[in-house]
Amino acid sequence: MSTRVPGNAPKSGRTHDKPVPATPDEQIERELDEALEETFPASDPVAVDTEVLRPQKKPSRSKA
Repeated sequence: MSTRVPGNAPKSGRTHDKPVPATPDEQIERELDEALEETFPASDPVAVDTEVLRPQKKPSRSKA
């Protein structure tokens, strides 16, 4: 008798070998679709944050 591990269950036949989208909008849609696939089924909505936060530069202090 063999035991199946849930994490090793086969996917629904979808592959991640998709062509690279031509536009930024298509890239965003692709990333949203992938995030949705990876979180489904779940009761919480997909969290999407498209902004990149960069640390602000500190003003240089010059000694007079």
